[in-house]
Amino acid sequence: AVLLDDTVRGAANPWGVVVSPDGRWLCVNASGTHELMVVDIAEMMKRLTATEKPEEVVNDLSFLYDIKTRVQLEGQGPRALTVCGERVYSAMYFGDSLNMVELWEDGPGAAVELPLTDAPPQLTPVRQGEMAFNDATLCYQHWLSCASCHPEARTDGTNWDLMNDGIGNPKQSRSLLYTHRTSPVMITGVRASAEIAVAKGFELIQFHELPQPQLDGVDAYLRTCEPVPSPYLKPDGSLTDAAKRGKVVFEGKAGCVKCHTPPYYGDKKKYAFGLGTDGERDREFATPILIEIWRTAPYMYDGRAVTIRDVITTDNKNNKHGNTKDLTPQEVDDLAEYVNSL
Repeated sequence: AVLLDDTVRGAANPWGVVVSPDGRWLCVNASGTHELMVVDIAEMMKRLTATEKPEEVVNDLSFLYDIKTRVQLEGQGPRALTVCGERVYSAMYFGDSLNMVELWEDGPGAAVELPLTDAPPQLTPVRQGEMAFNDATLCYQHWLSCASCHPEARTDGTNWDLMNDGIGNPKQSRSLLYTHRTSPVMITGVRASAEIAVAKGFELIQFHELPQPQLDGVDAYLRTCEPVPSPYLKPDGSLTDAAKRGKVVFEGKAGCVKCHTPPYYGDKKKYAFGLGTDGERDREFATPILIEIWRTAPYMYDGRAVTIRDVITTDNKNNKHGNTKDLTPQEVDDLAEYVNSL
């Protein structure tokens, strides 16, 4: 792997990759910085072959120096990417337009915008908030956007060590679905509200203070997020027989409903489960909601559990807040089916 970033300038949110028909150029959209990255493949392979420590290439911000060109595109959010002959086309997610870049013998030319409509789209506050959420130019040195860790406002399934609660304690990024309705937020409940978390996220993670109207737009965008139907449901949207049995276990024998109460299947409280490392053994964590839990693996604050079944059988079996240690294998399977159906 090689880095698209430069030493003091990130290339956030790579999206789409194509190779020119002659095999000369590798093209990648940097969706967060609204650029097309064009890399000389032959020169990149020469450097990879010549390097004495290939395992260190992934951390070398200067590796593609002089063989990579950053082409600034018109508009925001290039995503879909295709190549036709000597021309590369990038589709701009936040605008009704394409960008066309010609690939010359000595490198790419400047971008040419190709509007698809006669008038630019009207931007609502929600749409402006979604744009800010995905815009890495609102971050110091353009390293990341909110969407880098929260794609589609969900989770990237990765542990991050951020300054919201001090450093040295990496934790999972969380889905932002319904965060404006289920305060406190962050995995440790360190923020009293989602509005505070959004503002502090720009300030302490992206090192950029956003004007209040833009913050309001990001909040407005997040409030519009709605869950998608779980693939664990029947085609008609109803529970499977296993999930129906699991619902009984969830509300009865296992006692999950005590903390994961409808309608969001969370109780807006914090608990110390003794799950942390030696220095965090008694740290409190906010009860996560279970809606769309099927799409936010891995689980627990540090991603130690790969599946919901792992949560039930390994990390929750001796939990004083539940009673899952006494479940039969069938009850465990049924309970996992129901939780994944939410």
